Amino acid sequence: ACLNNCTAASCGDGFIEAGVEDCDDTNLSDNDACTNSCKKAFCGDGLTWTGPEECDDANADDTDTCDVACKTVVHRKVFVSSVQYNGNLGGLIGADIKCQSLASKAGLPGTFKAWLSDATTGPADPGRLDTMFTGVYELVDGTLVAHGWTDLTDGALAHAIERTEDIMNKTPVDAIVWSHTSTDGKSLGTAHCLSWTSSAADKTGSYGLSKPVDSSWTNSAVTSCSAAINLSCFEDL
Repeated sequence: ACLNNCTAASCGDGFIEAGVEDCDDTNLSDNDACTNSCKKAFCGDGLTWTGPEECDDANADDTDTCDVACKTVVHRKVFVSSVQYNGNLGGLIGADIKCQSLASKAGLPGTFKAWLSDATTGPADPGRLDTMFTGVYELVDGTLVAHGWTDLTDGALAHAIERTEDIMNKTPVDAIVWSHTSTDGKSLGTAHCLSWTSSAADKTGSYGLSKPVDSSWTNSAVTSCSAAINLSCFEDL
């Protein structure tokens, strides 16, 4: 507790006081490797260590703004469309435009795409959705749907995609949604309304359901392309 010049030891003096201090880097910054209490910085201490950490909220909740690795959590919205469409969606691009239009009208920022596959391309294929996403998929009210792409495509959701883009509408939607997509985000079979360009009654498209959290959320059954049903829309890059 007394230095060799007989002055009292203190945090910030550049000397490590045995049993009291873990470190002493001669400053009282809380944002470097040694905090202003002369303790070594670590993820979870509630202090953001500049460089190694993007954030530090001192909890182990991976679904808020900061995860357990002290990295910022990105949140992306998902919703079931408030509008119904027949199987002539204008292809995948046309479906994306519909999702984006609904999101924009509802005041949701970001780029939105349909959870939908045509004859060859599904959400998991290059150019569709971000399969490297590790953040949070959530409803417009912040309810967790899945924690990243891996969780989204494991066959079970944390919560059903049962809310529309309208944050003021709190009524769960019990609907069928065009999909033609397996749980892993790949294209299914041949029921895709001629790659979503046909509303013919004698053509079929496969669909999922808005209420379940099992695989039927994306892969349930088929119906006529003349039917008017919903879309599932996902915020993406």
